[in-house]
Amino acid sequence: MEKEQFYRGRFDEVGDRKLNSVRVFVSSTFSDTTDERNGLIERVYPQLRKYCLNKYKIQFQYSDMRWGIQSAASTTHSTVDICLQELDSCSQLSMATNCVILLSHRYGSRLVPAYISYRVFQLLENSLSADIEAQTFLSQMYELDENYIEKKVFLKQIGDSQEWISLENKLQLILRQAADICYQQETITTEERNEFHMSVTAKEIYRALKNNKNRPRRIVCFLREIIDIEELDSKYRETENKDEIKMLLDETKNSLRQSLDSSDIYTYQVRWNDETARKKYFSQFFDDFYQAIKLQVDFHMKNQENQQKDILCNQILEHAIQSNLLTQRYFPRQDILEQIKNYMKSTSNRPCVLLGESGTGKSSIMATLVSEIPNWYRQTNALSVIIRFLGATPSSSDIRRPLISIIEQICHIYHFDIPSNLDNVKESLENIFMHIPKTEILVVLLDSIDQLQIADLKNLSTWLPTKFPSTNFKFIISTIPDIEIDRVTVNIHEKLRTIYDSDIIEIEIDSLNENLAEQVLDYWLEQDHRCLTMIQREWITEKFRKQQHFLTPLLVALLYDQTLSWHSYDTTPDPAFLAIKQTRGAIEYLFNQLGVKHGQTLFQRSMSYLQLSGGLSELELEDILTLDDEILKSVFVHYLPPFDLFRLPSTLWIRIKNDMHKYLVEKDIDNIPCIYL
Repeated sequence: MEKEQFYRGRFDEVGDRKLNSVRVFVSSTFSDTTDERNGLIERVYPQLRKYCLNKYKIQFQYSDMRWGIQSAASTTHSTVDICLQELDSCSQLSMATNCVILLSHRYGSRLVPAYISYRVFQLLENSLSADIEAQTFLSQMYELDENYIEKKVFLKQIGDSQEWISLENKLQLILRQAADICYQQETITTEERNEFHMSVTAKEIYRALKNNKNRPRRIVCFLREIIDIEELDSKYRETENKDEIKMLLDETKNSLRQSLDSSDIYTYQVRWNDETARKKYFSQFFDDFYQAIKLQVDFHMKNQENQQKDILCNQILEHAIQSNLLTQRYFPRQDILEQIKNYMKSTSNRPCVLLGESGTGKSSIMATLVSEIPNWYRQTNALSVIIRFLGATPSSSDIRRPLISIIEQICHIYHFDIPSNLDNVKESLENIFMHIPKTEILVVLLDSIDQLQIADLKNLSTWLPTKFPSTNFKFIISTIPDIEIDRVTVNIHEKLRTIYDSDIIEIEIDSLNENLAEQVLDYWLEQDHRCLTMIQREWITEKFRKQQHFLTPLLVALLYDQTLSWHSYDTTPDPAFLAIKQTRGAIEYLFNQLGVKHGQTLFQRSMSYLQLSGGLSELELEDILTLDDEILKSVFVHYLPPFDLFRLPSTLWIRIKNDMHKYLVEKDIDNIPCIYL
């Protein structure tokens, strides 16, 4: 990130979440590494968690997706996607190590793809023209979904688990045979062919290598060789297709050796039936694991140490992340942007106020201005945009702190000395404004002033600046028109008019109407490369018509998110979806859907604890969930923890957090990230 550009409000290289943890994805085969993974949970992860927290004030988290995936995931054949999504999250969000690989003699499960691109599927079908029975069977197992711009076929839900196992084995053989034929005919690529031959573990490994290309010291690999492997049962070794599996496993290990630094690869030889040798191996493995992660954490945190200490940089970063998060699903309100552009291009030096009720999208518009305003000027090197989302971070609910940070940011941009006395923040800020070089343009955005503390709202005139430069400065505020304080309605709109003698530019942000909501729907579908059938579109647009007076960006977003799971062959609507009337009903529907995915008891109680507590760190939430007997009963149907560590696996909460990401707020309290619902 170009730091000077970052201070000027260019947030292109900033993500949508603050990096505050080491988040490690554990990729391994399942049955043969149970002892290692149990030992890591018991002995190593607690040490790493303590080390990261005490030394760097960051969290340590692990994701072992071989445990804790609810049965709903397997019945929808989504296991591979869930694993790869979590691997990608770890890669994006971890401050250091993001993947640990454990490999021995097993290659791992090779699951049938949950979906295939329609183009590839047609080629596979055509390649089986000489085997009509196989061709027919293949076509019966998948169903075409036209709700994607690039069509896909999805695996059907068939029978109980026993019935599915026999069908899956047959389907695997047919798909591999067809893929090999297509590859020989050069109609599909090597990558497309490998999709039908690779194990879940291999897919994770190659994805991790791709994610971390040119990003050193983020993967650690442990390779175990059992000398007496032929004496052990199938838990530790492959019993079918031995030659093929050995070749695939060797290819995977060679890729690791070629891609990773040798210092990040640990190898062991052990005679498994020798108890003494096995105990020695485990002791060495656990020590190596701890030291390997510790070394990588130290390496990366040393590089980030200076940034961690830069208070102003971190404050700006908090608002940059909030800005990028809000613009992810923003639908361009061109009418509003055009009015703001006219204000920006005018000679007025008075404030511009965006007025709108809660949920009308004011914050998203303000966030969009950060990236949109530079497009309105030819010379952007002399343009700076400063934004503060008031009340969105711990340092922005008391107005003095964000105003002081704005002063410091301006001083950094223009190389001014920071005023020695900031007792009168309003006066200091106004004085700083007046010293902006005439060749520069500065835009200050204050979002949601209604979110400030009561004392600040009651005394707007004591801190809100009123003196501005004549031409090269613009000041934009957003707020709801009025708010109730101590059972008395305070008209913020009128207060602003009084402070500025009615000399302000006012832009009203109206609620969405049916036409605009449909435009939003079309825009989001295009962004996600999706479409809906006519009947499905009617399901959702009918709600736009019925909720004309209650349509908000939040309600439209909640309704749209549900369409992401619809297939073109879904022709019967869910009665519960049709029953949604307002935003509250849409939230309840979302919660019910995620309850089905994650387990109703675990999901509902996780949300309840967050709501009742008023915010928790992830470690605190995991502790609370672990103490809930009803949650443990529901989870341990799918997951058996180490005997000495009866604790909820972190993975379960992480998956919920991923699905609820856009509806959760994360704030740092005493440098500990806390989650709010």
